[in-house]
Amino acid sequence: AQARLTYFAQEAASPSAQAIIVHKGSPVQKLSDLKGKKVAVTKAAGSHYLLIAALKKAGLAFSDIQPAYLSPADGRAAFENNKVDAWVTWEPFLTSAQRQLPTRTLADGKELSSYKRYYLTGTNYAKDHPQVLSVVYEQLHSAGIWLKANPREAAQVLSPLWGNLDIQTV
Repeated sequence: AQARLTYFAQEAASPSAQAIIVHKGSPVQKLSDLKGKKVAVTKAAGSHYLLIAALKKAGLAFSDIQPAYLSPADGRAAFENNKVDAWVTWEPFLTSAQRQLPTRTLADGKELSSYKRYYLTGTNYAKDHPQVLSVVYEQLHSAGIWLKANPREAAQVLSPLWGNLDIQTV
């Protein structure tokens, strides 16, 4: 899109925070078994990249599957109702599904996708407002420290933002 962007922050990698899951009783036992199968994935998300990397590792092309581009909530519904053969998702939706449904993990991001979150801004904005980016960076850092020190309180704050997931899942 020819956008001029400036990278100004990154969170630590968390490769286990995303995975490709199937129902526990699914005939899909390994990644190569996804050939011809319908897979729920959120388009252009980190999970989309994980799926592409996993398929490549299994000797498959993306065109070998039937992608169902769905939001996490719609992906969960499609997975729960057996409308898709596999679902590629991330936390906290991954843990929620694993706790509430009989699932099996085909692959997670280990050795495939680091699952990093990057923070970008318009290059002109970065030049004109470096003090704002400095405050954002400092707030991200202090929020990370607070989250680690206060996991229960953090879960209570985040739960409503993620569709009222139960506190233990968050």
